[in-house]
Amino acid sequence: MFFLTSLLQLRVITSVGGPVPNLRFTVNDDRSVTEELLSANFLIPPDENMYSGKSIAELCCDSLKDFNPMVRVSVQKGDLLNFDVDFFDKFDVVVVSSCSLSTKVWS
Repeated sequence: MFFLTSLLQLRVITSVGGPVPNLRFTVNDDRSVTEELLSANFLIPPDENMYSGKSIAELCCDSLKDFNPMVRVSVQKGDLLNFDVDFFDKFDVVVVSSCSLSTKVWS
């Protein structure tokens, strides 16, 4: 998870005034915050009141928007296995992390 959040943060920050004016990210991670995830993901605020009831994707989305408000970041809820091919066709790049091997093989 650390690699993925670092990749997202780097891409969002380097997009400030960059050549891609319509850059968009969609984050999918329905897991709830745990101590393990909190220590491995710097995009999750340490204040429990901020992440109460929110998924990892929602918290990361909020933090990424703070880094660069010009980049559009959204959350897509649900299991990747339930998304059809048309869902993935709208993306140029898909990075899959923190899921089962069967999900990675399917996507």
